[in-house]
Amino acid sequence: MGFFELTAKQVTSGTPQTVTVTYHYGEKGKQSGTLILLVTITKVPVTNVTLEPTSATLTTGDSVALTATVLFNNATNKNVKWSVPEDGGKVNLFSDEACKIELTTEATSTLTIYAKGMAAGSGTVKVESDDNSEKAATCAVRAPMTLMIARPSQM
Repeated sequence: MGFFELTAKQVTSGTPQTVTVTYHYGEKGKQSGTLILLVTITKVPVTNVTLEPTSATLTTGDSVALTATVLFNNATNKNVKWSVPEDGGKVNLFSDEACKIELTTEATSTLTIYAKGMAAGSGTVKVESDDNSEKAATCAVRAPMTLMIARPSQM
Protein backbone atom coordinates (compact mmCIF):
# COMPACT_ATOMS: atom_id res chain seq x y z
CA MET A 1 0.00 0.00 0.00
CA GLY A 2 1.29 3.47 -0.77
CA PHE A 3 0.52 7.07 0.06
CA PHE A 4 1.31 10.57 -1.17
CA GLU A 5 2.77 13.47 0.78
CA LEU A 6 2.34 17.02 -0.46
CA THR A 7 4.26 19.87 1.08
CA ALA A 8 1.85 22.77 1.61
CA LYS A 9 2.49 25.64 -0.75
CA GLN A 10 0.25 28.50 -1.76
CA VAL A 11 -0.11 28.58 -5.51
CA THR A 12 -1.31 31.87 -6.98
CA SER A 13 -3.15 32.24 -10.24
CA GLY A 14 -1.51 33.11 -13.51
CA THR A 15 2.14 32.12 -13.18
CA PRO A 16 3.27 28.50 -13.62
CA GLN A 17 4.78 27.20 -10.37
CA THR A 18 6.31 23.94 -9.28
CA VAL A 19 4.81 21.71 -6.62
CA THR A 20 6.77 18.78 -5.18
CA VAL A 21 4.90 15.58 -4.35
CA THR A 22 6.68 12.80 -2.50
CA TYR A 23 5.15 9.36 -2.90
CA HIS A 24 5.76 6.31 -0.74
CA TYR A 25 5.22 2.74 -1.87
CA GLY A 26 6.22 -0.79 -1.15
CA GLU A 27 5.92 -2.55 2.14
CA LYS A 28 4.71 -0.02 4.71
CA GLY A 29 5.71 2.80 2.36
CA LYS A 30 9.42 2.35 2.99
CA GLN A 31 10.35 3.16 -0.60
CA SER A 32 9.72 6.65 -1.95
CA GLY A 33 10.10 8.85 -4.97
CA THR A 34 9.48 12.46 -5.88
CA LEU A 35 7.31 14.04 -8.55
CA ILE A 36 7.80 17.64 -9.52
CA LEU A 37 4.66 19.06 -11.10
CA LEU A 38 4.36 22.32 -13.00
CA VAL A 39 1.00 23.81 -11.98
CA THR A 40 -0.83 26.80 -13.41
CA ILE A 41 -3.95 28.05 -11.65
CA THR A 42 -6.31 29.77 -14.05
CA LYS A 43 -8.11 32.82 -12.75
CA VAL A 44 -11.83 32.72 -13.54
CA PRO A 45 -12.84 36.33 -14.30
CA VAL A 46 -16.11 38.04 -13.42
CA THR A 47 -18.09 38.42 -16.65
CA ASN A 48 -21.19 40.21 -15.36
CA VAL A 49 -22.82 41.74 -12.28
CA THR A 50 -26.59 42.17 -12.02
CA LEU A 51 -28.70 43.80 -9.33
CA GLU A 52 -32.33 43.16 -8.37
CA PRO A 53 -34.42 45.20 -8.19
CA THR A 54 -33.17 47.82 -10.64
CA SER A 55 -35.40 50.53 -9.14
CA ALA A 56 -37.26 51.11 -5.88
CA THR A 57 -39.47 53.76 -4.30
CA LEU A 58 -39.31 54.12 -0.52
CA THR A 59 -40.83 56.36 2.06
CA THR A 60 -38.28 57.94 4.37
CA GLY A 61 -37.25 55.35 6.96
CA ASP A 62 -38.25 52.33 4.86
CA SER A 63 -35.75 49.92 3.36
CA VAL A 64 -35.52 47.51 0.45
CA ALA A 65 -33.38 44.40 -0.01
CA LEU A 66 -31.00 44.55 -2.97
CA THR A 67 -29.36 41.37 -4.25
CA ALA A 68 -26.34 41.25 -6.53
CA THR A 69 -25.46 38.28 -8.70
CA VAL A 70 -21.85 37.81 -9.80
CA LEU A 71 -21.15 35.69 -12.88
CA PHE A 72 -19.39 33.33 -13.58
CA ASN A 73 -20.65 31.37 -10.59
CA ASN A 74 -17.13 30.02 -10.09
CA ALA A 75 -15.33 33.36 -10.49
CA THR A 76 -12.08 33.46 -8.54
CA ASN A 77 -13.01 36.73 -6.77
CA LYS A 78 -16.78 37.21 -6.27
CA ASN A 79 -16.37 40.10 -3.80
CA VAL A 80 -18.20 43.34 -4.58
CA LYS A 81 -18.10 46.98 -3.54
CA TRP A 82 -21.36 48.78 -2.74
CA SER A 83 -21.80 52.55 -2.97
CA VAL A 84 -24.30 55.37 -3.37
CA PRO A 85 -22.26 57.95 -5.26
CA GLU A 86 -23.25 61.61 -4.94
CA ASP A 87 -26.67 61.20 -3.32
CA GLY A 88 -26.15 63.66 -0.47
CA GLY A 89 -27.15 61.15 2.24
CA LYS A 90 -30.60 60.38 0.86
CA VAL A 91 -29.96 56.60 0.84
CA ASN A 92 -27.77 54.61 3.23
CA LEU A 93 -26.66 50.99 2.81
CA PHE A 94 -26.76 48.34 5.53
CA SER A 95 -25.66 44.72 5.77
CA ASP A 96 -28.53 43.67 8.05
CA GLU A 97 -32.29 43.75 7.59
CA ALA A 98 -32.77 45.85 10.74
CA CYS A 99 -30.53 48.52 9.13
CA LYS A 100 -28.21 48.76 12.13
CA ILE A 101 -24.86 47.80 10.55
CA GLU A 102 -23.86 50.31 7.90
CA LEU A 103 -21.77 49.06 4.97
CA THR A 104 -18.28 50.38 4.42
CA THR A 105 -16.66 51.07 1.06
CA GLU A 106 -14.45 47.98 1.44
CA ALA A 107 -14.96 44.96 -0.80
CA THR A 108 -17.26 42.37 0.72
CA SER A 109 -18.68 38.96 -0.04
CA THR A 110 -22.13 40.22 1.04
CA LEU A 111 -24.41 39.96 -2.00
CA THR A 112 -27.70 41.01 -0.34
CA ILE A 113 -27.81 44.40 1.36
CA TYR A 114 -30.51 46.83 2.46
CA ALA A 115 -30.97 50.35 1.11
CA LYS A 116 -32.77 52.68 3.50
CA GLY A 117 -34.37 55.99 2.54
CA MET A 118 -32.92 58.59 4.91
CA ALA A 119 -34.43 61.76 3.47
CA ALA A 120 -36.62 62.86 0.58
CA GLY A 121 -34.78 62.67 -2.72
CA SER A 122 -33.13 60.02 -4.81
CA GLY A 123 -29.91 58.12 -5.14
CA THR A 124 -28.39 55.40 -7.27
CA VAL A 125 -27.05 52.34 -5.50
CA LYS A 126 -24.08 50.87 -7.35
CA VAL A 127 -22.53 47.44 -6.96
CA GLU A 128 -19.28 46.69 -8.77
CA SER A 129 -17.02 43.69 -8.99
CA ASP A 130 -13.88 43.89 -6.87
CA ASP A 131 -12.22 41.84 -9.62
CA ASN A 132 -13.17 44.20 -12.47
CA SER A 133 -14.81 47.56 -11.70
CA GLU A 134 -16.20 47.73 -15.24
CA LYS A 135 -18.58 44.93 -14.26
CA ALA A 136 -21.24 46.81 -12.32
CA ALA A 137 -24.98 47.29 -11.91
CA THR A 138 -27.22 49.97 -10.42
CA CYS A 139 -30.57 50.46 -8.72
CA ALA A 140 -32.35 53.83 -8.79
CA VAL A 141 -33.81 54.49 -5.32
CA ARG A 142 -36.36 57.26 -4.88
CA ALA A 143 -37.76 58.59 -1.62
CA PRO A 144 -40.51 61.06 -2.51
CA MET A 145 -41.29 63.98 -0.23
CA THR A 146 -44.28 63.34 2.01
CA LEU A 147 -46.57 66.31 2.42
CA MET A 148 -48.68 66.70 5.51
CA ILE A 149 -51.72 68.90 5.23
CA ALA A 150 -53.13 70.16 8.48
CA ARG A 151 -56.79 71.04 8.79
CA PRO A 152 -57.54 74.39 10.40
CA SER A 153 -59.10 72.62 13.39
CA GLN A 154 -55.79 70.84 13.99
CA MET A 155 -53.73 74.03 14.17
